[in-house]
Amino acid sequence: MTSKLNIGCGINVIEGNGWLNCDNSSLAKLRKTPFWLLIEWLIDKGIVPSIYRSYPKVKIVDIRRPLPFPNSSVDFIYCSQVVEHLFLHDLSRFLTECSRVLKPNGVMRILTPDLNKVIKLYLNSELDKFEANDHLKTKCAADHINLVFYPRSYVFREKRSWLVKIMDAIPEQHKYIFDYETLSSLLLDCGFKSVNEVPTKTSIFPDADKLDKYQDISIEIEAIK
Repeated sequence: MTSKLNIGCGINVIEGNGWLNCDNSSLAKLRKTPFWLLIEWLIDKGIVPSIYRSYPKVKIVDIRRPLPFPNSSVDFIYCSQVVEHLFLHDLSRFLTECSRVLKPNGVMRILTPDLNKVIKLYLNSELDKFEANDHLKTKCAADHINLVFYPRSYVFREKRSWLVKIMDAIPEQHKYIFDYETLSSLLLDCGFKSVNEVPTKTSIFPDADKLDKYQDISIEIEAIK
């Protein structure tokens, strides 16, 4: 029985223990079709990163639409590196939907790039922390901060292939970078009764230690319905 939603999971999935992994990316959709053989061929040719070879089969859920779950039906919602990809209007509707499907006192845990942390790392030239989180090998702090704001821009420095040109039409860029005050205020407006910053090491959210990534550059928020 599903009691926990991992929304916008990408390849960051967790199996069992009541979890349902949900995503709406192009790769998630292709993974369920015969066209996935083409993706594997592109991986073999080095056109698509090899990290996607083990892309999981997940439930397809478009979070810009009403969530396909009943009112007050789940205990926990996990959402990491997702909310920054939505325009604020869509995000408000999504968070309101999350509040709807959570049971009373249910918890939503969100990780998203933190404007405050990113600026501090940039001003202090903490390149080691940037590199540990974004895996970008450069000694230029501006490259790292651009990756936070424009996450696809750094990847394709050479001439763009036909595949890259197709990918340009996919709306995967970041739309908004939050700080704690901005995101907590939005969550309260969307029906949550309390919001707090909760680091991985002190969180009692189920499987947070397995799911959380990029903490050095992210807000770690838990919102209670």
